[in-house]
Amino acid sequence: MTTSRRQRRSRPGGLDLAVTLVLLLFLVVGGLSLSFLALLNQMSVAACSGNPAACNDDLLAWAFYLTPLVAALGFLATLFGLIVRKPWSLQSWWIPTVGIAAMITAFVVSLFLVDIAIP
Repeated sequence: MTTSRRQRRSRPGGLDLAVTLVLLLFLVVGGLSLSFLALLNQMSVAACSGNPAACNDDLLAWAFYLTPLVAALGFLATLFGLIVRKPWSLQSWWIPTVGIAAMITAFVVSLFLVDIAIP
């Protein structure tokens, strides 16, 4: 029984690769979509036109770059995981899943940052 487990682990499954690629596609599409929504959220900076000193520009900058940065890091981590999984026979479906969760969390944090930055 140990030998069969080793043989199963030694060959990366085609299903794992397919799931990883589909999740990578979701990560890319979600990253582009949420980055665009974060950009639209930045339009609330128009409320600062009357009193520019009241708005926190540093928080607005972090809110603008947070979602695309996390999505790009998730994409790069997934590509790295796909390259590393081949010789070591590791499963890699969890890497884009963590990237998607981190991207959604970063988007929510960026929404809160914009709400804090603009009184």
